[in-house]
Amino acid sequence: MRARIQMLEYEYREAWKTLNQAYRLGGQSFQPWYLMGVLNRFYKEYDRARTLLRKAKGLARHDYQTRWVLQALMKVADDTGDAAAEERLHKEEIELFPRRAHAYGNYGAFLLEQDRYEDAIVQLEKALSIHRYPMALEQLRKARRLAEERE
Repeated sequence: MRARIQMLEYEYREAWKTLNQAYRLGGQSFQPWYLMGVLNRFYKEYDRARTLLRKAKGLARHDYQTRWVLQALMKVADDTGDAAAEERLHKEEIELFPRRAHAYGNYGAFLLEQDRYEDAIVQLEKALSIHRYPMALEQLRKARRLAEERE
């Protein structure tokens, strides 16, 4: 928790030291690996971030931890312009959590950014069939409007 707070306060060097200490105390714990992966992303060390996040995924003991890792890996893919990897990660999240509306909604938002409006509409409708939330409704309207304009 200390490292997380340090990261929120932009004290990255201190967070690094804290995480190294946490690793020494419990090297097979999810948190140090996950946060080191996130921290490496901040430093734009994308290959190292991916490696650390994959290790954290293997140590995840809760669904939310797996989601955190997938979302962090999506950010790395986005940062590096790897749309194919980002899409694979969205699909993996949906496969692992098929009743999670936000997984479909986030995938729909990604597809919308890729100008794949019809695909975005399908995913956003799936999200809304599970749980209605304002952002998905807004994005669905936008996807439908853009799909109409394209015709």
